[in-house]
Amino acid sequence: MTRKDRTEGIYSRREVLDESERRQYNLIQLKELLSYAYRYSEDVKKRFDRAQFNVEKFKNISDIKHIPILKKKDFHISTIIRLSEKYPNYLKM
Repeated sequence: MTRKDRTEGIYSRREVLDESERRQYNLIQLKELLSYAYRYSEDVKKRFDRAQFNVEKFKNISDIKHIPILKKKDFHISTIIRLSEKYPNYLKM
């Protein structure tokens, strides 16, 4: 039995990753996203620091339970505060 070439006609190697490679790829992407959020968002940085969550210690998918949950109302409140500080008339609109 010959194995069919799954790479013919694909745009990216990611399209044909096996399950373990896909899990590893997704883990790397998630870690990069968390690092980016920590670096560039003061709200995320404060939340991670309060929860003592360290992105560098995020090693496998089971560590996802340590990521602090951002609730919609918290996000909404912080956004309103930030916008009202930047644009004083924001709340009067």
